[in-house]
Amino acid sequence: MSDIIDDAFDMFHGVSIIINPHEDGFTLGIIDPKAPGDSDLCSLVAKGIVKFVTSNPGVIYDQGMLAEAEIDDERVITGNNVIDLFKFTSKKDLN
Repeated sequence: MSDIIDDAFDMFHGVSIIINPHEDGFTLGIIDPKAPGDSDLCSLVAKGIVKFVTSNPGVIYDQGMLAEAEIDDERVITGNNVIDLFKFTSKKDLN
């Protein structure tokens, strides 16, 4: 487990969310190297992100515009970008 945490961007262990342009906006997809029945914390987070984005596209667009403005203004926050989600694994139902 610590090997995965130490190498947080290992493409062969991680789950990827793919965003592609579409004539009506955008489409989303999840690439997960694990079998469908082998969901882990990263799989659940990716599914939650996709559900939130598809349910709230306006919010996501607004947040993207704010993030773009921060990048343009060179106010990007640097530092640790790891979010400790393991504290949620003790919950019986993450939904």
